[in-house]
Amino acid sequence: MTYKTRLLWLIIFILLSSAAICLLSLFTIKPYRISGNGNLGLLFIPPFFIFLVGALFFCYLVIQKMRMNRFIPLTALFVFLIAGFQEYNFVRNRIHALGGWTDNPDSKVYRFGWLNQYTNDMWFNGYVWLMVFSVFVIVFYVKRVYWLRNE
Repeated sequence: MTYKTRLLWLIIFILLSSAAICLLSLFTIKPYRISGNGNLGLLFIPPFFIFLVGALFFCYLVIQKMRMNRFIPLTALFVFLIAGFQEYNFVRNRIHALGGWTDNPDSKVYRFGWLNQYTNDMWFNGYVWLMVFSVFVIVFYVKRVYWLRNE
């Protein structure tokens, strides 16, 4: 498989996982609304994982063939830190908007599980995707540098 083919498949899987994130977010009930239809967002979690694994696989294949420099893992670390901070703020704001967490009797999600129709996009969103992808880019980079030094 050529480098361009790998890169094309990587872009396709990134777009598909982004579409799954958008659909999951679309079917997550906003805190100011009342849900009565169950958790439709659960339908998009398995495709999200499949597309994420595909993107990570092709990312690994692309990194194997590309010229490496120190800019790539540093950028991935920076993206990880920024995405982690944004995810923390997102979760904190969502819990506040819901009136507390699942153990608070005044909360909209009282006695629900951690994954429910109000919190789907707390666990599966672009920030989490960026953090997972960044960690894997760093791991793939370290693995490749270690592998090249030991040849």
